[in-house]
Order: sequence, then C-alpha cells, then structure tokens
Amino acid sequence: MKCNECGVNDELCLGGGMNPHFHPDNLHPQVIYRPNIDIMYHENVDIVHDLETGIPFHDNHASAMRAVHLLQHFSWKNVPFFLKECIRVLKPGGHMYIMVSDLEWVFQQVLVEGLTPGHVCSIWGEHDHPSDFHKCGFTYPLIRRLMEEAGFINLTPAFKRNPWEVSVEGYKPHLLP
Repeated sequence: MKCNECGVNDELCLGGGMNPHFHPDNLHPQVIYRPNIDIMYHENVDIVHDLETGIPFHDNHASAMRAVHLLQHFSWKNVPFFLKECIRVLKPGGHMYIMVSDLEWVFQQVLVEGLTPGHVCSIWGEHDHPSDFHKCGFTYPLIRRLMEEAGFINLTPAFKRNPWEVSVEGYKPHLLP
C-alpha cells in the first residue's frame, strides 16, 4: 500500500539484502516488503542506507516492517536507537517482525557438539562481504525486553525457520505516552 504523505510503499524491508521478497512465515507470499533498504547495493536493494544511523522515512510512514537477521550486524549500543526509530517510522498500530540468531540455542549446541562452521556463522556472521559480520547477539528474553523498552506492545514469539533463530513480532501502540 502506498503512503498518503510520500507515495512510497508502506511495508518496509529493513536490511533485506538480496532477499526482500521473503515473507517470514511462508503463508503470506503475496506480502511484498518493499522498498528494501540495505547498507550494500544488490540487484534487489531499493535504497542504500546504513540503518544503524536511522531509517530514512518520515514519522508514521510504515504499516509494517521486517528486519530478518539485521540487528546482529549493529553495535549493541545502537540497537535501542534503531528500535526507537522503528517506533517513529511505524504508523500507530503498525506491525514489526524481527528475526535474529538465538545465541542461547547456539551456545547450548556448542557445549554438546563443539564449535561447528554453522555455529561460527550464527555467532560471528558469514563474512561474505565487509558488513557481513555480527557485532552483537540475542536471546528471546533480550530482544523482547529491548522491544518493550522501545515502546512496542503485544509482543509474541513469531514463526521461525530454524531452531537457531528467534523471532518476535509486536506493534506500535495507537497512542504513545
């Protein structure tokens, strides 16, 4: 759907890289999150921007946003700022979906299996390009608390593709304090 104020689609993909069309639960393939905003240019990136510095849209622009495996690429010091930016850009009642690596699950597996290449990627990133490394990590309680502190409500665990992932969805309140 187009934003009445600026005419740009109001369902944003934050850090989607080469996969902006991916809908996390695979049940809603008709939902396309565009524009796709990413730090590096790829064929499917619509806006090249460092999201760690903010989201390049006006207040109350988006009805929905998704950030799949984006937050672990930020400094842990900037995650609260980014989540507040999400609140700023979402319309009242807007939906946010976040998926990150679940470090608690990964570390439990490391204790059982030892450190495998898959665990290394979950902890430190794949290092396929200069921005593809992880600066921080998350567990469900941590990402939920950070989202609550930013102002999100009705937070619930959401669909995840793999056991090493944690997903949370929440909403911007209709009225902010």
